[in-house]
Amino acid sequence: MTSTKTPEEIEALVSLLADEDPRIYEIVAGHVRELGDTAVPVLERWIEDSDARIRMRCRHLLQEIRSGEVDKELEAIAHAPDDEVDLEHGCWVIARTEYPGLPLAAISDPLDRIASDVASRLSGVAEPKDQIQILNHVLFTEWRFRRDYRSYYDTDNTFLHRVLELRSGVSVSLATLYVLVAKRLGLPIYGVGMPNGVLARYGDSETDLFLDPSVGGRILSRRDLAQYLSSAGYYFKDGYISNATSRELLLRTLQHLMVSYFGHEHGTRLLKYLEHFRTR
Repeated sequence: MTSTKTPEEIEALVSLLADEDPRIYEIVAGHVRELGDTAVPVLERWIEDSDARIRMRCRHLLQEIRSGEVDKELEAIAHAPDDEVDLEHGCWVIARTEYPGLPLAAISDPLDRIASDVASRLSGVAEPKDQIQILNHVLFTEWRFRRDYRSYYDTDNTFLHRVLELRSGVSVSLATLYVLVAKRLGLPIYGVGMPNGVLARYGDSETDLFLDPSVGGRILSRRDLAQYLSSAGYYFKDGYISNATSRELLLRTLQHLMVSYFGHEHGTRLLKYLEHFRTR
């Protein structure tokens, strides 16, 4: 909602959140909620106040306002045309369902650094397998990204900024990471949404290679893909190895988070977005 209040008026309004009367607090909090984003800078200042009551109340309202904005963004992504869905932006919005104040730089900056490390070695390298080898070496040997088998359903393995911090993830987050780094390098690498995991694919007019970022970017043959599927009880189908859209990768991310949050109220909140993605 657009506010006509001056910064000074907003400051004065927020200061009233310290009132001991719960009725006054609820009235003031309602006005602050209506201000929406306009109130955020002021609330951010007040969460450093010496008064414990106003710090707690401002922190709570700040989370409410930011969560509401994130909800709108995620719903917009769910209903956008496929060619307008940006994978990196979508990962950022999903992360902000749990970390409302997370800056985009928490994702984009480390991706830029990784891509820079790879780019310096790709000059003059034209053979796809050689390009993949360099990318794999940087990601999995130098940066030491790996699949976390012990805490598979820990949400830190799914939120991309945490994957970048801890350098561990699951198949969908590692494949997403692989795709986003490759995009910065201009490499034709896409996600592949297999029923039992997410892979990557290097595909241009002359080359078609499947890769598994969960095991160091290992190149897979068609026979490997068939075995990969049969190990989980699936028969091989061409539809299983088609390129995944950004929307599909975001959907897989939400699905994994839903399992991680089973029985938690955050899972209930995510469920409605899963339905938007599925029914669009």
